[in-house]
Amino acid sequence: MFGLALATVTTMLLLLMTLAGWMPLPVVIPQLVLTNLAFGLIMPNAMERAMQPLPRIAGAVGAAAGCIQMAMGAAASGLVATHYDGHSALSMTALMALCSLLALAAYLLVARPVECAKNSIVGVPAS
Repeated sequence: MFGLALATVTTMLLLLMTLAGWMPLPVVIPQLVLTNLAFGLIMPNAMERAMQPLPRIAGAVGAAAGCIQMAMGAAASGLVATHYDGHSALSMTALMALCSLLALAAYLLVARPVECAKNSIVGVPAS
């Protein structure tokens, strides 16, 4: 959850900075570093959760998750290039913010309720 929140906050800040036309390098670089840190917090947990229900075929699950990740990256790259306005980072920061918001929404509206329901059935208190 912390990784998703960090990714959402940092990408939204980058988007706001782009919309304001204020992109000083000493401010942008730390924002990008924090965004990559958030990605580093998110991905190991996401991969573990993807493999957890299917431990016998974890290799195939990992390969499928990697394939989906690469395909989404290629699609995002194409969208950024298609919407590039020729002089700003708006297409990149807007897509980064959108993807972060969608990931956070998916977690809060889909994954988290399932986790809470599963924990209440097992008898583990939800955090």
